[in-house]
Amino acid sequence: MRVAWVCVAGVLCFAGCGGTRLEDCAANFAGCQSFMDATADNASRAIAFGGALGNEYAPKCLQVRRGQSVSFGGSFQVHPLQQACGVGSSLEGTVSEGMSKEVTLNEVGDFGYYCTLHGTAAGTGMAGLIRVVE
Repeated sequence: MRVAWVCVAGVLCFAGCGGTRLEDCAANFAGCQSFMDATADNASRAIAFGGALGNEYAPKCLQVRRGQSVSFGGSFQVHPLQQACGVGSSLEGTVSEGMSKEVTLNEVGDFGYYCTLHGTAAGTGMAGLIRVVE
C-alpha cells in the first residue's frame, strides 16, 4: 500500500490512506543509545516527567515488548505529550490534559515522543524513545 504523508510546517506529519505509522525515528533519537529494559512481565513501564524532574522524562530511553503498555505520569498541561516518529500506538494527537496516559504499543520498532513546549519532533530538548521488541 502506498502511504501519502502530509506535513505541517515540516514537523507534524500524518499518514494518509489509513496508515498508522509515522516516519521512522532517526538514529539516536533523543540521544538514546542504550535502553532501560522493561520487557519482563513484572517490570515497571512508567515514565515520569515534570515536577522535580523538570523538563526531562525518566526513564528517557525504554525498551518494552510488543503489546505492552507504558504509562506516562506528570502534568500534561505543563508538558503536552505528542508522538514524533515511529510505530503506531494508542496515542492520538497531543495529550494536553490530565496527569496520566497509558499508551499501548502493538508494533515492533521505535516510538519517539516529545513535549510540544520543551522539546522538538526531531528529538531535541524534552524528548524520549521507546524501543518495542518482539
